[in-house]
Parts: sequence; structure tokens; C-alpha cells
Amino acid sequence: MKTVMKKILHSTAVVFLSIGCITIIQSCEENLLTSNQSTTLSTTTSTTSTTQNLVKVTDCNYDGTGWILKPANALNNSIYFVTGPSTPPLGIGSIKVNAPADGTYKRILINSYSGLAFSDLVQFSYSTYVETACMVENIPTDNFFLGVIIDPGDGTESFPLVFNEVYQTGNWIINAKAPDQGIQKMEVWQNWDLLNGVWWKGSSTGTPIDPDHGGEYHSLKTWKKLYPKAKIGAAIANGSIRISAGGPASLCDFTGYVDNFVIGFQKDNFKTFDFEPCIAK
Repeated sequence: MKTVMKKILHSTAVVFLSIGCITIIQSCEENLLTSNQSTTLSTTTSTTSTTQNLVKVTDCNYDGTGWILKPANALNNSIYFVTGPSTPPLGIGSIKVNAPADGTYKRILINSYSGLAFSDLVQFSYSTYVETACMVENIPTDNFFLGVIIDPGDGTESFPLVFNEVYQTGNWIINAKAPDQGIQKMEVWQNWDLLNGVWWKGSSTGTPIDPDHGGEYHSLKTWKKLYPKAKIGAAIANGSIRISAGGPASLCDFTGYVDNFVIGFQKDNFKTFDFEPCIAK
């Protein structure tokens, strides 16, 4: 089992984040207009009080909300805006990602936060639902992987920090002094606290080394202390913030869903992205 787990986890090398208009009686065009009007929510954190905007992202309007799907032909081929599954955290839908074990990545990415101070990131979370994945002892070993490109701000090379659900429990959280978020589960919505989770250091050039193979990992709080001058990296083709599934070393077909992506910086309004299907199809 250990060998299988290592092979699967090694496939996360540089895998990284995902997307969705609702209103049952409205047309797609009406939905698009509605989705561009922000719903104001009251949000308070330990470091800031600010306004949070609920942004509906759909197959009608996603390219106008800052989100990008990869590959370019992914919409309705491997990435879908759907109703469900079960009861999503927000609205009636979510974004579905099919990643066959064919060596390719399926990605949902956003570059809107490039250049903001890493230390100013004060709210960060998202929700996932796993439908099909590799299993070890009835526990899914695949999920989405969230990556954030970090520009250290000291003249050294940018690199990705990777959040992987596998490392949010057990000895990983003890060593990193992070909260226990539990094991991954099948066919249930789980919310992941990215701000307080365990992140490992990837590579922009070579083969990254994940924690299972001796790679460096810390809580996000510790990473901020290690790189006090860091910023979110420059906009790139694969996204400065990205959710991914699949990849060259993927051993199994994967199907999962994403919703309720929350991000907020001290000097930028917080946003909650609600992924929904465009009703009129």
C-alpha cells in the first residue's frame, strides 16, 4: 500500500485549483447580468473587517470573472458547470472536472491576484466533492490540488506552494503545527481551510519533491514568516492560483467537483466564487 500511495502522491508534482449562473426562471442572458451584480456579505477576520462579494461563475460568464479553463477546449469536454452533486455549499451547482489517467492536467485558474502581498492573504478556503478516484483502504488518494505561485521578493526564483488534501491530517499536521482537517472522503462535500492548512514547496523548473519523498512543508503561516517580502506570482499560462487534477503520473481516472472558493486580502475586497450552471441551455 505504501508503494502505491507514494506513486500516487508523487503524481501531484506540480498539480494545482476549479469553477460556474443560477435563477431557475431566468434566461442565460439575464443570468449573466445578474451574476455581474455582487451580493454583499458581512465578513470579519482577526486582522481585518471588510466587505465580501458573492460572485456567480458560470459557463455563460466565466471568462468575464477572471477564471480560465485549461486546456482551451475543456468546457463541456472535461470541465462542466453542473447542478449538484448532492447539496453544494452554495447555490444549486458546482464545477465538475473529469481527469482521465491519460497524462494531461485539467485546470481551473485565475491570475487576478498577481502582485498582491502574500502576507496580506487573510481568507482562503474552498470545497470539494470526490466521485471517482484511486482508493487505498477505502480512502481516496486523489483530489484537486491547489497551487499558488510565490514570488519570494528577494531576487530568487518564483515557486509554487501546493495544498494537497492528503497532508491535512496525521503526522503532517503535527509537524507543521496545523489543525487536523481529517481524511479525504468519497461522495461528500468537504470544506478545506487553505489559510491554516499544510502546504509543500513545489518547483517551477525541476521535479518537485512532495512531503512523502522528503519535500519541505509548513503551515501557510510559517511560509509567510519565511518569505515576508513575497507576493503572489506574475500571471502565467497555467495560473498564479490554480486548481488541477490529473497529470503525467496519474494512475486512475478522477472525477470531482469544486464550489465555494473564498479568497481575501487585507487591501482587496474578499470574494466568494459560487460555481453554477447557466440555466438556459
